[in-house]
Amino acid sequence: MLSYELKAALYGLENCPFIKGFIVGLGGRDITDQHIIKGVYKAIEESEIGIISHKTDFIGLRLEELGDYDESEYFKGG
Repeated sequence: MLSYELKAALYGLENCPFIKGFIVGLGGRDITDQHIIKGVYKAIEESEIGIISHKTDFIGLRLEELGDYDESEYFKGG
């Protein structure tokens, strides 16, 4: 939920930074420093290659069980 709070607080700023959403610790799983580091590196990588995805990434979860999830289907406007 933090990414949505940040997006709302910074909405409308002239030089608003891109905020990447991640879901970590789903189902009571432990959140480790490695999860946070992985999220930071993924956001930096997207920024450097110029591909801005509005897709929320899951960290520390078996993604094959979820299929493809893209929040832009539900939240228009990024």
